[in-house]
Amino acid sequence: MEKGLAEFSSTYQTGIAILAVIFTLVWLVRLYLVWQSRSTRHWIWKYKGEWFVYTIKFIFGMSMACLLLVLPTWFYIISGFRIFISDAVIHWFVLVWTCIAVQELILSFTASERLVKQFIKRILLFMLSIFWFLGFGSAALINLKTFDYPKQEDCLVLESPVRGTWRASHAGGHSSVNYHMLLKGQEFGADLVKIDESNRFFQGNGTAITDFYSYRQPVYSPVKGKVVYLFDELKNQQVMHSKDSIHTLGNYLVIEREPQVYVILGTLEIGSFKVSVGDEVEPGTELAQVGNSGNATWPHLHLSVSTNLNPMDSTAKGLPWVLNEVKLNRWGQEKLLNKTSLIRNDRFSHGN
Repeated sequence: MEKGLAEFSSTYQTGIAILAVIFTLVWLVRLYLVWQSRSTRHWIWKYKGEWFVYTIKFIFGMSMACLLLVLPTWFYIISGFRIFISDAVIHWFVLVWTCIAVQELILSFTASERLVKQFIKRILLFMLSIFWFLGFGSAALINLKTFDYPKQEDCLVLESPVRGTWRASHAGGHSSVNYHMLLKGQEFGADLVKIDESNRFFQGNGTAITDFYSYRQPVYSPVKGKVVYLFDELKNQQVMHSKDSIHTLGNYLVIEREPQVYVILGTLEIGSFKVSVGDEVEPGTELAQVGNSGNATWPHLHLSVSTNLNPMDSTAKGLPWVLNEVKLNRWGQEKLLNKTSLIRNDRFSHGN
């Protein structure tokens, strides 16, 4: 890929900004037309016996309610492109769609005389309402699944393996926010990238691994245990050009927390390991540095827990985990939490 991430990010952000402008105009025009036709629009219960109109409006209203439920979670958490777009642009986009949805939800309690009298208009609105309801309803169900995660008492408690402020690019207990959930031995795994004060995870053009804030950041042990495996043979991949489907974890090490509980830290820098197989480690022991080895798009830290020393083994099963004492920012507010799971686009920092 010749384009750098800076250009890629700019294209995404410009596209969303243009859409925000278009939908803002659509909302204002719609508002104007409704105001102009207010004399022909009445509360729906005025049209006694118009059960088909009632049905249309009910389905339409439900679709708008689902849209309102979908908006914040979908664009702030689920969206994979969120990491490329500034807060200001995404806030604008979500706000204008919220205005549209609220306006249309209110209008679902009214009906125009044209709708009541024109058969074709009713059929078209009925079909559109069904289409929206199925689409937004399905998205709403995915939203609810996004927050599925085992109870804290069923999760291994980990200390943060990194310092500074980081972001989860893939994390959570559902495949909509975490592709690792589709891999049996890596279930509940997470990919973490370091960010700056502007929430960007790279500087410059984003074409070289040195452009990324995660690159060569120290990685610390999140648990007390023994290093039982270490793989340190792979050179870094070129940014956005990963083709290593065999060594998906890149350079990595495995810490045995207890029998059948193995903590895996991957995508590490070749030659950066500070420990050896057989070493006992404590939470906070420096292990290695972040690299871009294996099947990596850009420098990041892979963190997961497995029942097997080899997470690629067919018998391996990923285990859920939570981070202890981290400052978490999920909905724009930072909170210090003792035990928390991560979801895509969460920002967090070491509690101390």
